Amino acid sequence: DLSALKMAENERDTLFQLSPDMLCVAYIDGRFKQVNPAWTRTLGWREDELLSMPYTELVHPDDLAATLAAGQRLRDGHAVLGFENRYRARTGAYRLLSWNSFPLPDAGVTFGVVRDVTERAAAEAAQREADQRAGERQRLE
Repeated sequence: DLSALKMAENERDTLFQLSPDMLCVAYIDGRFKQVNPAWTRTLGWREDELLSMPYTELVHPDDLAATLAAGQRLRDGHAVLGFENRYRARTGAYRLLSWNSFPLPDAGVTFGVVRDVTERAAAEAAQREADQRAGERQRLE
């Protein structure tokens, strides 16, 4: 039924547009095919800018080797879950992103569900530091 197909398409498009998570479809060669508005909200780049540059231009240099290895796993047909790397925002600051990516090798694309975990990681690091300081104070007493 054509109307049911159109309704399902509209629901998918609405989810894509409204998701707080960054959703993308990427070509196997490392370029984005489609990104949702959460990418612009998170990183500040316009959609056309994201679609026109290879993702390697945005990855922090220290994360590039691991990112390329994750891309190879996707090209080999394996999902990549919980992968984290830093992406450069338009401001020049880096955001820590957590990726769940699923390849469709026959179509030459991958689907990504990406969450900005920058604040969570900073809070966890601050908690570890506070715990370490508390442990040091206890040892001194």
